[in-house]
Amino acid sequence: MNVDSSMCASSDPTKAWEQLDWTQCERQASRLQARIVKATREGRWGKVKALQRLLTHSFAAKALAVKRVTENQGKNTPGVDGKIWSTPAAKSKAIKSLERHGYRPQPLRRVYIPKANGKLRPLGIPTMKDRAMQALYLLALAPVAETTADKNSYGFRPERSAICLTFPKQRSAIIHSSWLDPRKVREMTIVGSKRMIVYDDLALLEKIRVFDMRVERPPHYDTFGEFQYAYHYGDMHAPYIKQEEPLKTECQHFLDCIKHGAKPLSCGTRGLELVKILEASSESLRHDGAVVQLSKTSSRLASLAAPTSNPRRPKSAKMLTNGSGRQRRATNNNGNPHYKIAMNANGH
Repeated sequence: MNVDSSMCASSDPTKAWEQLDWTQCERQASRLQARIVKATREGRWGKVKALQRLLTHSFAAKALAVKRVTENQGKNTPGVDGKIWSTPAAKSKAIKSLERHGYRPQPLRRVYIPKANGKLRPLGIPTMKDRAMQALYLLALAPVAETTADKNSYGFRPERSAICLTFPKQRSAIIHSSWLDPRKVREMTIVGSKRMIVYDDLALLEKIRVFDMRVERPPHYDTFGEFQYAYHYGDMHAPYIKQEEPLKTECQHFLDCIKHGAKPLSCGTRGLELVKILEASSESLRHDGAVVQLSKTSSRLASLAAPTSNPRRPKSAKMLTNGSGRQRRATNNNGNPHYKIAMNANGH
């Protein structure tokens, strides 16, 4: 049974809304969006237009659009018509009202919000139906926009995140991740003072490439005009790497550590630190980018995770999230830098 027929089974508007299968709705909309992404990558724009029309006319997409505008923070704010969809019956009727034929958007309701300097900022509020129509067509336009957008853009992008970590001694790392990116990439770039290393896990032959590239500063200068950075471009070297089964190598390393009492490369302490970072990032995102102080791992947990004679305790860290993924520097009371993460507000 498809979504459309199952949702129209009840003639009572209240029961029809309460009996909606939202998992099936999201599955059907996501399936059409995936087809739009595929057609966009292939340049079949006629197919894209046909799939977009199919999506915007589907019952599942209309239901998701109504659900979005009736469950956010502005659900109780009416437009110029003074209407809000607060009851299940009104929401069920709103799904049927989302028709393109004969639709005309209404004027915005103008309100003024006070600013910090005492002035007023104008704000336009559309009606509930206009908001639902925007949400409906966003479902069809977002797959095309995300597929054709700049792959290095992460600010205010859905299902994408840019995490910036700042370490002591002016070392930093930037992690890009995305669930919706149509390209499958597992790549790491390490930038040093003399060389650059690129590790591509998906490459068949040259998984590691070493580039003789760096930025040089003049050894001596007397005037400001003489102080100029220079780019050094050299050769690329791909070292030979023996092809082995990754899982077999990992299991063998684990057995060797047990046999010889050695510390594994990826010990339990590192896993615990990673879990704390993930928890702190989620906490920061829930509080609109607030700074989250990472607690230190207790010596007991550290000794259990990595049984060594001198267990190292992970340093304290701070985490914040913002919309641009900018790096900031934080110091503790002793002036020592923390490990710190800056993550955009759309990250996961």
